[in-house]
Amino acid sequence: MIGLRGLRVHYPLRRSLGAWLRGEPVGVIRAVDGVDLDLGRGEIVALVGESGSGKTTTGRALVRLAPITDGQVLLDGEDVTRIGGRALRAYRRRVQIIFQDPYESLDPRRTIAQQVEEPLLVQGLGDAAERARRVDRALDDAGLRPVERYRDRFPHELSGGQRQRVAIASAMVLEPDVLVADEPVSMLDVSLRSGILRVMLDLRAHRDVAILFITHDLSLAWLIADRIAVMYLGRVMEIGPAETLVRDPRHPYTRALLSVMPSPDPAHRRERRILRGETPDASRVPPGCRFHTRCPLAFDRCRTEEPPSVEVTPGHVAACFLATEPPTDPA
Repeated sequence: MIGLRGLRVHYPLRRSLGAWLRGEPVGVIRAVDGVDLDLGRGEIVALVGESGSGKTTTGRALVRLAPITDGQVLLDGEDVTRIGGRALRAYRRRVQIIFQDPYESLDPRRTIAQQVEEPLLVQGLGDAAERARRVDRALDDAGLRPVERYRDRFPHELSGGQRQRVAIASAMVLEPDVLVADEPVSMLDVSLRSGILRVMLDLRAHRDVAILFITHDLSLAWLIADRIAVMYLGRVMEIGPAETLVRDPRHPYTRALLSVMPSPDPAHRRERRILRGETPDASRVPPGCRFHTRCPLAFDRCRTEEPPSVEVTPGHVAACFLATEPPTDPA
């Protein structure tokens, strides 16, 4: 239903006066550097990676909140990369985002009903009665029940979990087809996370909404997603069905992330893999495989040639020269 083709989001670096006088070229931050990703109706795809991997920028580009340098965003096969005006407004009715921080995304001076109604007013949808009906339905879908208890309250009267539910309701009030959830539980206590994840699963089940679930936590991705895409330094390194990717990872980066993920089986202990060094700066992406500077399996070819994406099994793709060789040690 919605897809990315060769998506790139590059930000130019500012040059110092000395660099300008010397005629040095303007560098770029390659935040997203060639991402292909599809999301079907009613599907949950998790985008996983460390801080600085480009996953949030990818989500913002999908919603057309980040400037796209190259590539395409396709909705039902139609290229919406360069649309503006009314066409962009119509697109955003169908593609909405939930931001990471519920404390920053809510206006403390407005009631919960007013917050959730605002997207309808911006889009010019419905009369007062219709808007009230849709607000109540969105609050109910977000788990704020009974809705009468929450309509006239203000954000400071709610808990963190309840505020995040209001943010979800604000995104769902337009009844979108696609929802980008950017780290929706990272600001919440562990005890509250399961409730928000349940809301996401219910939205998929009852509204048939497609969800791009952005997280740094691979264990959360495994719990909620149909498919998982693992991102590193602006590129998707591995993607596949959640269970397949967790049970049979083919990229060394995925294996490293899995090695620190808690196992549900106390008898199964993974060998922890601590990656050497830090993630390179996105303005100085290494040549060849961008992961080779931290990869324990890197060899000469990795340092000079970027590996192609190889389909290991149907729907399971990894960008690694060793992708077709099953790991000989535990993940």
